[in-house]
Amino acid sequence: MLVAEALTLQSGLLTAENLEIPTLKMLSDNSTLVRAINNDNQNKEIYGIVKDNQHLFCFCRYLVSSYLSSM
Repeated sequence: MLVAEALTLQSGLLTAENLEIPTLKMLSDNSTLVRAINNDNQNKEIYGIVKDNQHLFCFCRYLVSSYLSSM
């Protein structure tokens, strides 16, 4: 599940880059994914995906990654 969410984020980032959208807000109910993105937390399951996506984060002037409780 975590890998699928990380790959979905990658797809969204690529789409935003192709459409030249400079401001993004990412919301997720997966706190592990958000921590990996915000804190460079080294989760073994998604480490490579997050590292591969770091260059995509650079094109954004403003990127917010937030955790939303699923309650």
